[in-house]
Amino acid sequence: MIKTLLSENKKIDVLPIGLGANAIGGYNIFNNIEDDKGKKTLHHALERGINFIDTAFRYGNGHSEELIGEVLKEHNREQVVIATKGAHRLTPNGIIMDGSPAYLRETLENSLRRLKTDYIDLFYLHYPDKTIPISESIGALETFRQEGKIRYIGVSNVTLAQLKEANQNHSINALQYRYSLIERDAEDQLLPYCIKHNISFIPYGPLSYGLLGGKYTPDTVFQGNDWRTRLDVLKGKQFIDNLQRVEQLKIIANKKNTSTAALSLAWLLSQRGIDIVIPGAKSPEQVSDHLLALDISLTNQDLDEIDAIFNDLIYSKK
Repeated sequence: MIKTLLSENKKIDVLPIGLGANAIGGYNIFNNIEDDKGKKTLHHALERGINFIDTAFRYGNGHSEELIGEVLKEHNREQVVIATKGAHRLTPNGIIMDGSPAYLRETLENSLRRLKTDYIDLFYLHYPDKTIPISESIGALETFRQEGKIRYIGVSNVTLAQLKEANQNHSINALQYRYSLIERDAEDQLLPYCIKHNISFIPYGPLSYGLLGGKYTPDTVFQGNDWRTRLDVLKGKQFIDNLQRVEQLKIIANKKNTSTAALSLAWLLSQRGIDIVIPGAKSPEQVSDHLLALDISLTNQDLDEIDAIFNDLIYSKK
């Protein structure tokens, strides 16, 4: 099953299940990350036919890109779609967003070096720089595209107004934004805009950061620098309510002899405007579980039953 991603006349063919690589080398995001296991997970994904790998400088401050570069030496680069992101700049006083053309060129060149490639298929502005018009940042990425160093331009974590400004010259090919059964605010404005303007919408957090995997309990606690400690959907009453929703989702998953993770991904792929999902994975087993989504067929009744569980989180009915 292959889907065409990105805009008309600028197409990339991808398997609808990709791999989010924040757990591959993302030592600053998760605890107990092992390089060897991360590379093994990536090898497994590629061997199973996954051909879209999503990473970013911020995942391990370049380390994720380095590991991916090492693994890709053993695979056909031309058959793999690489997406990465830039804007985070390390300073003595911490992280800042830098969307200046000069820094975007620096971070792009560094990404190319770490990934051991001479082009990147999809390069995102990871976050807007509040001190620089987003159109100026996108203008720099357009220059890089003309130079052949990137093929397509994406933005991430933007408002509708920022997306419109970024796309004023029809430069944007992809938007990455949070979207899952639990986080549905993209349905309000961003997803409809992308559908109307032929921009690929690529959800991040498609499993709500593991919550829809069905393994969390009320006693689950995230430790240390794990970024999930900062997420509202995994805190307090929201967390407990979400766990109850997942328990109801398990009933449907069991009827279909699949996992809640695979069912959640299949639901996303059934939504208009969604051609690919990029769940993260820490092990080959998780990759295999996610691929089960490709074998799930959801009827209108199935979709209605799933939506009924999450009805209070829906922004707009389609």
